[in-house]
Amino acid sequence: MTGTHMMFGFDMDPFQVTGLAGWTEPAQDAYLDLSDLENPDQMQFPEGYNT
Repeated sequence: MTGTHMMFGFDMDPFQVTGLAGWTEPAQDAYLDLSDLENPDQMQFPEGYNT
């Protein structure tokens, strides 16, 4: 089996992007998914999304 298999779970304090005042991103239970082999267990695709 070949491919990249790196996945990192993390939490961050809420932050705002410069130039987007009032838009806050609370990154809780977030993942950086660089895996070609699997997705995070909690991942849910929208209805009709073709996986």
